[in-house]
Amino acid sequence: MTNKKIQYKISSLFCFLTIFSVVVDPSNTILHIKDFCFVLFCITSFPYLNFKKALIFIYFLLIYFVSFSFQEFFFYDQIDYSYAFSTLKTFIFLWLLFLVSKNSRYLVFDYFYYSVLLLSFIISVLFLFCKYYPPFENALFLLATKGFLKSTIFMSRRIFFGIEMFQLFYKTSPLAIFTLSFSLYKYLETKRTKYFIHSIFFSLFLLASGTRANIFSLLLIFFLSILVYAFYHNKKIIFILLSTFVIIGFLFATYKLLTESGEASLTEKTLHMKSYLYLFSQNPIKYLLIGEGPGSLFYSLGNHRLQPQTELCYFDLIRNYGLILTCGIILIYLYSLFLVKTKLKGAFGATLSFGYIAFLFICGTNPFLVSSTGFIVLILMFYIADNYKIISC
Repeated sequence: MTNKKIQYKISSLFCFLTIFSVVVDPSNTILHIKDFCFVLFCITSFPYLNFKKALIFIYFLLIYFVSFSFQEFFFYDQIDYSYAFSTLKTFIFLWLLFLVSKNSRYLVFDYFYYSVLLLSFIISVLFLFCKYYPPFENALFLLATKGFLKSTIFMSRRIFFGIEMFQLFYKTSPLAIFTLSFSLYKYLETKRTKYFIHSIFFSLFLLASGTRANIFSLLLIFFLSILVYAFYHNKKIIFILLSTFVIIGFLFATYKLLTESGEASLTEKTLHMKSYLYLFSQNPIKYLLIGEGPGSLFYSLGNHRLQPQTELCYFDLIRNYGLILTCGIILIYLYSLFLVKTKLKGAFGATLSFGYIAFLFICGTNPFLVSSTGFIVLILMFYIADNYKIISC
């Protein structure tokens, strides 16, 4: 084996470990390899870099340093410097954009897909054990509240539509909505059993999370995938019936999920939103142009404390970077969607696009968009647009 092949194998290994750690250990509190593997991957990937997407990387770094500089020298807001530094590390993660150009040497989607699948399997098994064997739930709850899983897993019981549900929420569970859209497409097209099994695990992962957005997106992707299949395979009766069902179900579920009374998290989000709107009204020009900068603290009525972020991701972006720069961030995400829909014709492009839109919807009530979780999905969209022919999952 030549030196170049050895270097590529080593670089591919660190690429996989970086993506695996982003999926399994986003907070870097379980395996403690995320930053280490990313640095080594950056070093070993130099021979394979392609700078066609450099403007995106530069844009994110630019808005970070511009907004942070204004915050530091002009606004004098209270700052959580550890959070600000963590945000900078997250932006640097976009280095992976230099490795997802056409004919990429890295199997980025494959690494991601099987990482999410493994995590889905583990969480599905844990969820079923907790549901049918209470002592196991108590032990896992101890790890999730006081042990090494406390930054990654959240456990509770919630009520949806009057039904009590056990919740085992893993921090990166929304990633499964993207992989689910892929596995459902592959199953409907190929009828291969393995994709059916994959879809079951992805679905259980999302159901176990117990969040409105995840469960709603799961149902939506399931029906939209069948709808897309029926449309592109000329099954008109199925298409018409399912379209009617999806529309009625969508309107009903949206109404119920948004008006569920007595749900603490919904009340908290409503109070967060009121706090944001009040803050923006105090200085509209500031939040139109530049925002407060990353790491800045603000007081929210949702939990009555100063904090650098809430679950309302899009409001947080406006507060941190201003409306104009936030629109630039959202346009980058939409541009990747445009590329996928343009280059991937037929059911494949449509199904993946719906999965991506569902993920962006979930980000509305979860702080994922500007994080390694959100960036890995953005990077994957650019990767798929240029390398969909080499995806081998």
